[in-house]
Amino acid sequence: MRKIISILLIMVSSIVTIGFSTFTPVVLLLLLPGLLFGISITVPRLYPDMILGYKKVLIIGAYIGLWIFSAILMNALQILSNSLNDKLPYIIIGVISGFGIYIIFEKQFGFKNKTIGLVSMITLSIVAALIFDYLFPNPHEKELNIGKQVLIWNILIILGLTINSK
Repeated sequence: MRKIISILLIMVSSIVTIGFSTFTPVVLLLLLPGLLFGISITVPRLYPDMILGYKKVLIIGAYIGLWIFSAILMNALQILSNSLNDKLPYIIIGVISGFGIYIIFEKQFGFKNKTIGLVSMITLSIVAALIFDYLFPNPHEKELNIGKQVLIWNILIILGLTINSK
């Protein structure tokens, strides 16, 4: 039941952020996707141990930090990339964000199998970045569709977390 609630919360948070672009206020753009993702993963899993759950709630800040770091790094890598066909920035950001989500979720709740959890988070994160690059190949389209990038990443990562979590 918790996994279903988590998936539904991810879908709601993705719908909230789907319209985000570079015209969105910077504070919302940097804080809201990570906050909503952290809440939608954490809240459904708090119920059985609500008294000891405050430590798990504090980790929501790590999801915000991961989102901010990933967003800044992605923009920097896109600026440094000199070709529209270059996939290296997307692979790098996929590996870093996948590894980051693995570390945060492992500290917070844990995976059934750590190796499979690590490989799946990195793989799904790379796939999400490459799907976004495929759907929106031009830099101007990427700037106008940041919310859709969040949606794609959220859906793939929550599927991986749902399958691999304890």
